[in-house]
Amino acid sequence: MNFESLLAKSHLDALNVHASCTLHGHLKDVFESSQAILDSNSSSLLAAMGLPTEDWTDRLRATNLLAAAIHDIGKAINHFQKAVHGKASPDDRQPIRHEWISLWIATQPLVKEWLMPAVGNCESCWIVAMFAVGGHHRKCLPTDKCFASESIVVYSEHEDFAKCLRQIQGWFALSDPPTVNGLVYEGARDGVRRNAFLQMLDGLGRQWHQLKKDDQWKKFCAVVKATLIGADVAGSALWEQIGSANQRAQWIQSALERTPTKADLEGIVRARLGHHPPREFQKNVAASSASVTLVEAGCGGGKTAAAYMWAAQQHAGRRLWFCYPTTGTATEGFRGYLFDKLPADSESRADLFHSRREYDIERMLENGKDDFDESDSTVRIESLRAWDTQIVSCTVDNVLFLLQNQRRGIYAWPALANSAIVFDEIHCYDDLLFGNLLTWLENLVGIPVLLMTASLPKAKRDAIRNACEDSNRSLTHIPHGPIELEDLPRYQNTTAIPLKLIDDCVAEVADELASGGRILWISNTVERTRNVAKHVSDYNLAAPIFYHSRFIYKDRLDRHTDVVNLFETENNAGFASTSQVAEMSLDLGYATLLVTELAPIPALIQRLGRLNRRADPSAEPAVICNFIVLEPINKNDEFSALPYTDEELELARQWLAALGQGPVSQSDLVRAWNALDESVEVFPEDSGWLEGGINTPVDSIRESSYGITVICDRHLALAKRENAAKYALPMDRPKRENWQATDFRFRGFPIASDDAIEYDQQTGAKWATHNIF
Repeated sequence: MNFESLLAKSHLDALNVHASCTLHGHLKDVFESSQAILDSNSSSLLAAMGLPTEDWTDRLRATNLLAAAIHDIGKAINHFQKAVHGKASPDDRQPIRHEWISLWIATQPLVKEWLMPAVGNCESCWIVAMFAVGGHHRKCLPTDKCFASESIVVYSEHEDFAKCLRQIQGWFALSDPPTVNGLVYEGARDGVRRNAFLQMLDGLGRQWHQLKKDDQWKKFCAVVKATLIGADVAGSALWEQIGSANQRAQWIQSALERTPTKADLEGIVRARLGHHPPREFQKNVAASSASVTLVEAGCGGGKTAAAYMWAAQQHAGRRLWFCYPTTGTATEGFRGYLFDKLPADSESRADLFHSRREYDIERMLENGKDDFDESDSTVRIESLRAWDTQIVSCTVDNVLFLLQNQRRGIYAWPALANSAIVFDEIHCYDDLLFGNLLTWLENLVGIPVLLMTASLPKAKRDAIRNACEDSNRSLTHIPHGPIELEDLPRYQNTTAIPLKLIDDCVAEVADELASGGRILWISNTVERTRNVAKHVSDYNLAAPIFYHSRFIYKDRLDRHTDVVNLFETENNAGFASTSQVAEMSLDLGYATLLVTELAPIPALIQRLGRLNRRADPSAEPAVICNFIVLEPINKNDEFSALPYTDEELELARQWLAALGQGPVSQSDLVRAWNALDESVEVFPEDSGWLEGGINTPVDSIRESSYGITVICDRHLALAKRENAAKYALPMDRPKRENWQATDFRFRGFPIASDDAIEYDQQTGAKWATHNIF
């Protein structure tokens, strides 16, 4: 099949193909994007990994530019060109990915000999460039099963292929390009060529195992791969936004070089503190010049303001990433500290980044119709937005995703390199997420980090210390917040051992409400969160506000607002029945009673942090609020540790017994925990980004969830018209069969039939119990 042009991507106007859609045009875009990234950021890319610039700068430039110049040349094959020209049938598929064909072409003896001067004839740089080319998409190497029966033809005699070679010649001042005709793979019949292809990949794999024995070369390979992927993101996306190649290069350079000023960061602190001077604790945090600073301080001590003070005093000139554990906490952090908080004359920009950002921003602005789409092209555009954002509020996933080659992390690499990073609420990380954090600390040694937590078990403190020692990073540990707050009795432990059951405490709830109190009731499961209403209905108490994960997103935010408003002043009386989502995303001013099911110690400490958050050391008499801990009992009256373990809850019982009955402070909570600490050791996780070489495997950074996020059929039309994220509904896995309304997915979400899910705006969703099978 003959094609007038060789394309790198589809184009709607076949008669007027944009230069950036042609193969040689796309290679040029990515090459120039790579130049712009390196011109502005090469020292930061290397320093982030602890690679000395004097040894690695020239290698980085040569290796990355060669990889960019040839990364997609393998698209010059019959199958790919049929697809992008719209000539492929529905049954056609790509027998071998184009990046592996790029490797096949580049490693032909004459081609390799021709290209080697581009990397100063350095064999190791050549190998890394090949790893970057073969791994610039997030896939693993092919196996023998990847080879289909169809033949693969490289259009090496096409004028556009020759044009690609000539521009490579010009970029690196190489000799005349070699003749590479006759690159045809005859499918399953061509055992000789198939074996040669597999031998090439096997040889590169062996070279990787040898090369990565040197830790610096291993890190260098990760830098080159991620930088090429970043250049490919920019080269693929920016041409539609910015017409001129020079303007695109200028945008990349200026975006990566712009960072928040000290005045910007200090302005955020002033907006938060108002007329109140910083506490001594906050000054101590700000004064830490260590590579890693670990801050343990109770809720309400001013950790977040201290973090911005730290960034202003120690790291002005670096982009700031403020990483929260959940989308809810990221949104609240952005709303409370960044939204409309930068000085009016600031040239810096703050933004929110997580999977539901578009709708959250829309709510803050109360206008806009930005659509939500988790397609790769959308994530690419969002990643470029992060390059041009000086202060980022995001979920921790957006940063740690880099280690496991997840899109949002690896696409953001050029912007991450010259950054300072705050990881907040690290006590709530699961072991896998915490292990990835340790891997980050051990390897990205040039990126300063502030770790913040209300409390942390000894094993995890030790793991942080070990990670810093193993990588020669300095560590400052600030073990407590303001003493006047940490030692202030805030909570009255009314819990007896054995623990109360739910019906045993309803009278106390009724008394609290009668006296104008505001009760926060936290259950460990959504089902029991909803069932609280059934237990209190006989007592004629006010209906609770329900807040848990199983609402469509727009209703969940409304319930969030309802709960915050309930506890906003001392004039309201009422109670909220919530699940664990209340542990971190709620800043409750005036909760007067906490009722909570037994949970692991860090979760209980976090839940207590929702109570009496406006405690004032100067108040006479001191305000002390009660808390009650209940046994987690299912509707069949059986104990259920889920979603936790029996061992975690048994340790929590011991902790409660150690607290005794009476007033306790945040310091008391931590001391009792430290005395009991039996936590299991955690270790750094293997990183697909650092260890992959030619492979770019994608893996999780959190422990597996058994949930699924759907859109109900009843909401589909609204989701299409407005915003998919607005109507996204997280659910547990369905027990019934045939719960989907259609096989069609909208924006990646499966569509649940209306009869499969019972939904109420006030109480949320549950799977319908009728016709399960």
